[in-house]
Amino acid sequence: MTKLADYDKYHYDYSTFWDRRKYEDGAERIALRSILKGERFERFIDIGGSYGRLTDEYYDRADHIYILDYSLETLLRNKQEILSRFPNTTLVAANAYYMPFKDSVFDGGMMVRVLHHIDDQSKLFDEISRIFTSGGRFILEYANKRNLKNVLKLKKAEREKFLNVKPYQQPQQGNNEGTKGESVVFLNYHPLYLNEISTSAGFKTLSARSTSFFRSTPLTKLPLSISLLLERFLQYTMSWAQLTPAVFLDLEKNSPHVREGLSGRDSNGLEDKKVGSRKDISDQKNPLSILSCPVCHGDLNDISTSPTCRSCERKYSLHDGVLDLRYNNET
Repeated sequence: MTKLADYDKYHYDYSTFWDRRKYEDGAERIALRSILKGERFERFIDIGGSYGRLTDEYYDRADHIYILDYSLETLLRNKQEILSRFPNTTLVAANAYYMPFKDSVFDGGMMVRVLHHIDDQSKLFDEISRIFTSGGRFILEYANKRNLKNVLKLKKAEREKFLNVKPYQQPQQGNNEGTKGESVVFLNYHPLYLNEISTSAGFKTLSARSTSFFRSTPLTKLPLSISLLLERFLQYTMSWAQLTPAVFLDLEKNSPHVREGLSGRDSNGLEDKKVGSRKDISDQKNPLSILSCPVCHGDLNDISTSPTCRSCERKYSLHDGVLDLRYNNET
């Protein structure tokens, strides 16, 4: 059973988290621009894209944009602004462990500030691998437990828990991103661990980009333009060390990935002869044509009114233009 970070329980406005984090926002944009430079995609998915904070960094690089987030409340609250700025965007409320898309439909995507809430990394990576085409590019940001501050811990016992590869649960410290003090999954990761997980899911790492060199240091008090100038320089010269609080990975789906137990068949039980061929399975001009039941991956009827799975007959909903295709195996 996978645990979910359900911010709708707390009516949390995630945009307020970034009101006082202009430096970190800028540092992440530097990394994204470097990785995305010169790239062009047919379909790009922002997993955990929330209120569209980073949409302007990739919107002009893809024909179709999809923002997926578990928080229906967040998508509804920000729908008008997102669609007015980025009209060619589809908003989908869904569980990242059970994404409502057909196999091999995305050639680009990213997941930023989400992985720390994921307690079953292998399950998530298998699902991401399922929806990506061979050669698809996926940008992953993660909280780095092997950052310089942790490496320099004076006590050996403290230092060792950050140097081993096992994910580290961050201590609960009051209000963790709007959860009102409730205990939530909040994991930091070792670079070697994520390399192992992503490789086993059929991805290879093209590059790693260290970010937020000055987080929680006095240098963040410098004028923003100066701190970001220094950040850009260090990202270009010191990313190899991966000793920052956050790291961006540029991953590529290097081969069709067969999920455990499927024995050469896709999730619908069909022969997987053309994995990675988008034109074989969907209408290129209709952004809704790639949607499927998040549980059985059957086709959906009445997507624009009352989505219903043709195979398992599960019913989903549409709220003011936002598709609610959430499935929670805890319920």
